[in-house]
Amino acid sequence: MTIKNSIVLVAIAAAGWLTACGKDENVGTTPAQAPPGASGTEARKPVELPDDFPSDVAVYPGLRLTFASKLPQGLMVEGQSQDQEEKIVAFYGQQMIEAGWVEEQPAGQPSGMRRLQYRKGGRTATIDLMSLGGPTTVQLTALTAD
Repeated sequence: MTIKNSIVLVAIAAAGWLTACGKDENVGTTPAQAPPGASGTEARKPVELPDDFPSDVAVYPGLRLTFASKLPQGLMVEGQSQDQEEKIVAFYGQQMIEAGWVEEQPAGQPSGMRRLQYRKGGRTATIDLMSLGGPTTVQLTALTAD
């Protein structure tokens, strides 16, 4: 992964973390266009895994998605889990290797986050984890090429 891609991913991660830090009781949903007069949960719709998300990139079981986005060279999803960070790390360590990914040492660890990085052919999958005493936020970025 190039320095430029790393900087872009850190910027996206920061934006995602800031969004996830709010006290929204509707975790697992994303704002949607509400019909006139709608309020509360009526104004929100669930976030779903994009149809074109790579099938060989593991998604943590029970992850409540809060955000999904297409990137110029891939996709990014973010969600929260009540599980401890170490349990999530162990899951990815097993599932990604079984799917043929090779674990890499990430170029740097953003402050306050734990980063896991995997490569398969010309693709990269990066998992950023952050837990500040509450749910663990998981941001998964799957890039199609360098």
